[in-house]
Amino acid sequence: MQQQLNSLRMLAMASFLLVGACSSGSVDKSFNDCPGCPEMVSIPAGSFMMGTAIEDRAPDPVSGRPNANEEPQHEVTIAQPFALGKYEVTIAQFAAFIEDTGYNASQGCILLRDGPRRLRLDPELDWRNPGFEQADDEPVVCVSLDHAIAYTQWLSEKTGYNYYIPSEAQWEYAAKAGTTGRHFWGDDPSQACKYANVNFDEDPPPCEDGYPNIAPVGQFQPNAFGLHDTVSNVWEWTTDCGHKNYAGAPTDGSAWIDEENCLFRMIRSGGVQNILSRTTHMVRAGRPKTGTAPNLSFRVARSLGDAQVIMAAAPAVAPADYAWPVDSEAGQLFEVHCAPCHIDPSSLKGVYGTERATIRRLIRDGGNNIMSMPAFSGRISEAEIDLITDYVMQQKAWN
Repeated sequence: MQQQLNSLRMLAMASFLLVGACSSGSVDKSFNDCPGCPEMVSIPAGSFMMGTAIEDRAPDPVSGRPNANEEPQHEVTIAQPFALGKYEVTIAQFAAFIEDTGYNASQGCILLRDGPRRLRLDPELDWRNPGFEQADDEPVVCVSLDHAIAYTQWLSEKTGYNYYIPSEAQWEYAAKAGTTGRHFWGDDPSQACKYANVNFDEDPPPCEDGYPNIAPVGQFQPNAFGLHDTVSNVWEWTTDCGHKNYAGAPTDGSAWIDEENCLFRMIRSGGVQNILSRTTHMVRAGRPKTGTAPNLSFRVARSLGDAQVIMAAAPAVAPADYAWPVDSEAGQLFEVHCAPCHIDPSSLKGVYGTERATIRRLIRDGGNNIMSMPAFSGRISEAEIDLITDYVMQQKAWN
């Protein structure tokens, strides 16, 4: 099995090098379609191994076992070249969109702070004020996928070119840039600070990158395609629906879209708060597409040549929150601890089952990729976990 996997890796690399060599004129060259538009980098067609070999997987933060949502590793072929943002979309670029369209991208944002109520939805926070100071050249945060799609539609109308949010496969292919390891710069953690805004659990850390919080875009060395900040700094939206692993995933680089589970979408890269082992090209998580967070941003993709990617239209204004009743102790517990992760509670899909024991386990231990909740054990009491469990079961009519 390992020999077969190694053969596939070599085949993927050979395909990448062959196609990349034929397209070498476009690799590492950036362009702008208009003043103030995101700087774009041409990405050549090619094939790669998506996902992580079992020996390279980071341990799941709950179970301690190799992370299963990065399997099975599978070959993906990107048949058409495309362009991807050299950086994440900045505050200045997003502000130009808001000023030009009057789009409402203010719906509150998760507040990160110390203490037992570390995560809480604050209606006063938004992309202009995420709870900390930011410069105009930093990645815009506290934006939902709907906001990001609306931005790409504005870019498309403004430039006449087809902009969109990349698929998971396009994002990972571009982030790896022909490499096969956990990080495009190699395995030496002392080199990480040259390439990414990272966090370590060692004291002292093996290196210092100079940015305790989010860094301005482009402060670190790029990968072989010329893309910056594809590891850490901020999480980035992709268009794919939430899936707990790659079983049944497309192999043509397209977004994995289905009708049943598309309230959840996948995010990639990892944020500055995450330790280095949890911020690789392959790390993935799911979030409600209407959700916002102070460590979640996006970069845009653009079709090249005759290739077209059709995206669902974004709403004209940000969607209203879906509120559950909070006039009980259980409701207040949910509002404080869970609602920040579920601005739209209908995003709770019960993918792992709707039995009470399953829901309680996900709430207690953290169902990051399905429930989008942190682990609550050690932060609230077992009795309070029971109250939240029964509340969720009642609101979802999971009897």
